[in-house]
Amino acid sequence: MRLFENIVEPSERLKALFEYAEGTCQVNHETPARRYFRSGGELIRMANVYYDEKNNEAAYLLYTRAIILFLDKLRQHPEYKSVPGKEKSQINQKIRDIVLPRAEELKAKLKKEFAVIAERKKEEQKKQEELLAKELEKQKLIEEQKKLEEEAHRKRVEEYKELEERKKLELLKKEERERQIQEERLRLYEEEKKILNTRGAYLDNGQISNNAQQVVGAAGSIDLPPPYEPSAPPLPQEDIRPTAPIVDRSSKPRVNHHTSIGGTSHNAHGLKDVICPADLMPKFLHLATANTARNVETCGILAGKLSQGAFTITNLLVPKQSGTSDSCSAEDEEAIFDYQDKHDLITLGWIHTHPSQTAFMSSVDLHTHAGYQMMMPEAIAIVISPKYQETGFFLLTPDYGLDYVANCRQKGFHKHPEEPPLYEQSSHVQIVEDQHIVVADLRH
Repeated sequence: MRLFENIVEPSERLKALFEYAEGTCQVNHETPARRYFRSGGELIRMANVYYDEKNNEAAYLLYTRAIILFLDKLRQHPEYKSVPGKEKSQINQKIRDIVLPRAEELKAKLKKEFAVIAERKKEEQKKQEELLAKELEKQKLIEEQKKLEEEAHRKRVEEYKELEERKKLELLKKEERERQIQEERLRLYEEEKKILNTRGAYLDNGQISNNAQQVVGAAGSIDLPPPYEPSAPPLPQEDIRPTAPIVDRSSKPRVNHHTSIGGTSHNAHGLKDVICPADLMPKFLHLATANTARNVETCGILAGKLSQGAFTITNLLVPKQSGTSDSCSAEDEEAIFDYQDKHDLITLGWIHTHPSQTAFMSSVDLHTHAGYQMMMPEAIAIVISPKYQETGFFLLTPDYGLDYVANCRQKGFHKHPEEPPLYEQSSHVQIVEDQHIVVADLRH
C-alpha cells in the first residue's frame, strides 16, 4: 500500500509525504535523549534496507524522519546537551554523508515516478470516461428501446381490452335478440292457444283433441335456449406487469511511530511481521539456568534485520545485568549498542524470565516495554515461566495501552487499570523452525 495515491500532482504528493513524515516524528521529553539517538541509528539502518530494496517511498519517509529528528526535534530535548559528543558526531556524519544526499536523490526519483503515475492515471481516467460515455449511450439506447417496447405493449393491452369490450357488447346484443325471439315465440304460442279454445265450441271432442294435439305438438317443438353464462375473457399471453428493475448494490494508515511507513499487514494493528526462530526460547532458558535456580530473573535483547517488509529476530544479546526475583535491568548499554552497530542490527524487543511466576507483564515490565515499543511499533516482549512452562509474546495495545503507560508517571510496582487491557498477545509474531538464533552472551 502506498501513501496519498489520491493526490495526482507530483509536487503536492511529495509535500504530503514530507508532512506525514514530520507529523509522525514526535519526541517525548520524558524519554531519555540517548534512547532517541539509538533509535535514530536504527531508523537510518531501516531506511538503508528500503533504499537497497529500491522501495523509494519507504526509504524517503525514513530518511526524512531522521533529518527532522536529528536536525530539529531532538535538539529541543532538555537532555540534548548531555548526550556524549561522540554519539552526536557519529549521527551527524551519517546525516551528512548518507541521509541528506539519499533523501535528495529519492525526492527527485519520486517526483519522476509520481509524474509517470499521474500521466498513467490521466490516461486511465480518459479511458474510463470514454468507456463510461459508451456505457451511458448504450444504456440510453436500451432505455429508449425499453420505452418503445413498453409503449407497444401498452397499445396491445389497450387493443385487447377494446376487443374484449366489443365481444362483450356483441354477446349482450345476441342475448337480447335471443330473448326477443323467445318472447315472440311464446306470444305466438299463446295466441294459437286462444284461437284453438275459441274454435273448440264448434267442433266435436275428437276434432278438438286432434287439433289440440297438433297445436301442442307444434308448441312442444319450440326449443328454448339454455340460460347464457358468459365466460371470463382470456388473459393476454404476455405478462403486462412491469418488470422490477435489477439493481447492482456492489457498486490511512493509522500510525504514529517514526519507524512506520504507513504499511498495513494482515494482523490486527497493521504491523510488520516479526519472524522468531523456535530455538530462541530454549537457548535463552539454558543461559538463564543459574539465575532461575536462584529465583532471579534474566533478561536479553532481541535484535535482527528488516527484509522484504518483515523483521527477523537473528540475534539474542544477553547483557551484563542485575536482577531479583521479580525484576531485572540491563547494564553497560554501550556494549549492547556497539555490538548492534558492528552487526548492523535493529532492536526488536526484549525477553526475560519469571522464575517463580506465570508468564505475564508486571507494571514494571509494561514501563520497560513502552520504551521499546515507542521506538519500534513492532517491538515485542517475550516472557518465559520455567516453573509453569509458559511463554508469552506480548505488546502494549497500540490504540490505548502504549499511550497510557507512556504517560504514567508512577515508579516501581504499582496498580494499573485492568479495563481496557493495556497489553495483549502479539498477533504479528511468527515462530519458524528453519532459522536459528545467534547468541551473544555479553555478561563475561
